[in-house]
Amino acid sequence: MSLHHNNSIEKILENQIMAGYAIKEKGLDMISDYKYQKEDYDAINSLSIDILKKNGFKSVSNEEFQNKLKTIFNVRAEKNNLIFLIEYPCTQDKTVYQIDGNYVVSNNNPIFIDTKNNFLLEPLFIPQLIDYKSQYPAVHQKEKEIPKEKLVDGANVDIIKWADVKDLNEIQFTNNQRLIHRNKYLFNDVKASLTWLKFNDKLFLESLVKTFGYTKDKSLLTFVLRNSYKNIDELQKVLWNERCNEDIIFNKEVFDVISEAQEQDQIDYLRAVSDYLVKETGNNNSPLDKKSSIKAEILGKIAYYSTKIGEKHNMYYDFFSILGSREGGAQYEEEFKKANYYGISDFKNVWEETRTGGVSGPGME
Repeated sequence: MSLHHNNSIEKILENQIMAGYAIKEKGLDMISDYKYQKEDYDAINSLSIDILKKNGFKSVSNEEFQNKLKTIFNVRAEKNNLIFLIEYPCTQDKTVYQIDGNYVVSNNNPIFIDTKNNFLLEPLFIPQLIDYKSQYPAVHQKEKEIPKEKLVDGANVDIIKWADVKDLNEIQFTNNQRLIHRNKYLFNDVKASLTWLKFNDKLFLESLVKTFGYTKDKSLLTFVLRNSYKNIDELQKVLWNERCNEDIIFNKEVFDVISEAQEQDQIDYLRAVSDYLVKETGNNNSPLDKKSSIKAEILGKIAYYSTKIGEKHNMYYDFFSILGSREGGAQYEEEFKKANYYGISDFKNVWEETRTGGVSGPGME
């Protein structure tokens, strides 16, 4: 780290430290009045690069990085920073360094993808990432001299120093590890990093599948399915995704995972899928309802692949019969025919055999 670089980091750190972690007026919640700027981001970006280099992260080529972004996040690197919130599949048009409730609702820090240096990071405060007390003792000494309170708009408020943040060392360690393992998993394909993330960064991993539709890693997909299937709304996010361009994508890979699961797990998963189909067929306000052909395709494919797996578990009639329970499934039948049964050779046969739940109607014997 050059002297100029170190001095720049120290200046930004001092600004953050002297502002304090937060201020608190009696009877009110803590708030931060620090305005996070591009200079703060540049400092944390530089520190993040240093941490990654020291911990075995291998830089990838621009071409490989572009391919990763397309596969995982369904984007191309068309500017220096791509900004995501893990609840939304689209990049943010506005540069958001810290969560701003007036702009967008999120419970998580934005994620920045640096397309110049080819890595991913969060725009943290420097004290959240490094042990500033030991690395910058002069700044820490100045922090000790900060008064315990100050006057803001005529009211006395307490100043919460960064040094007084509970478990700050643990926060720094966790943020370091999260930075390292996210990048090693996504861009270096390090399986040990995926293991760490499963135990320590579950929400991020789930967002890769549920928000961005990344289903190519079977180990990741198995983990997310296992943690989601008992909640129908969360299971829906695994079965299909609505992309940023509003395309709706069916995740066939989920059924590959189910087909390879242990028998009891297969049964549990399929029962959950059946519950989802019941809910979705009765829902007229789903994103699938934007177009009848889309709803038919997504639910039809879910029912088809569930039927194929469920046949050996005596569940052959448990899925298409849900679609056939309303007016004999006439609406679905029409869409299936229009789409030539999605090019699946036995789709028509399975649908016709199972749509009535194994019960023959008049003229069907």
